Amino acid sequence: MAKPTVYSYSRLKSLSCLESYVRKYVQKEWGAPGIEAVVGIAVHKVIEDDHKSPIEITDGMAMLSDILDQRIKPRTLDVRKLGVTHWRTHAMKCLANYYKSGRVAPEAVIGIERKIGMPLLQTPMASFMGVIDRAVKFDGNNFEVQDFKSGKVALDKYFQMDHQLPLYAELLRREYELPEDIVIPGRRLYLAENKVSTVICDAERRAKAVDWARKSALKAQAVEADPQHLREKHQSALCDWCHFKKDCFPTGR
Repeated sequence: MAKPTVYSYSRLKSLSCLESYVRKYVQKEWGAPGIEAVVGIAVHKVIEDDHKSPIEITDGMAMLSDILDQRIKPRTLDVRKLGVTHWRTHAMKCLANYYKSGRVAPEAVIGIERKIGMPLLQTPMASFMGVIDRAVKFDGNNFEVQDFKSGKVALDKYFQMDHQLPLYAELLRREYELPEDIVIPGRRLYLAENKVSTVICDAERRAKAVDWARKSALKAQAVEADPQHLREKHQSALCDWCHFKKDCFPTGR
């Protein structure tokens, strides 16, 4: 029996530009890592280790510095041209804010970088896999899914439209066999600015997110089956962060 194609949220969302999607997920071209992503990965790593075994802030900062030394290479892409010193300071600020207000009681944490999957399509088979930064359970049946961000705070209207945390809330609901009418808040912790955004993931909001994921998976499979026919280039503000910008738009956006 053929294995289902597994889609992540970032993979489905990247369908906004089919040229980029084909390059990454069909032709397997990845390009150089972006420094903002490297910073996010480094901060996440220290947070993950802190949950496994609490780390003092001075040790956490030293660990973060070591990770950045290992991961930031000469070919690392710095789109904003702000320099390594800026991004190192930014990473330290993110971690300092995590220690200041981002920690929760260890007994409340039920998952860090928790991988959970669910089926999306029967024919052809496809599933969705999410990696929840932090899943917590407070008193009673009070669950939350939490996402750490090292970047800028998104406008609330765009955050409320985003399907990532409602999808993760549905994954958590299925994993723990919770009632369908349960409300699971999704919280995004913007570490650089020490701010929190919340989306109320009730049954309707989660169903809307799952429907989006199913439709996106169908589109992805159509692109993968005939990448040349469906390929198209889409110009947006995100082009600056794309490794293939010069190939798509050699004269600029």
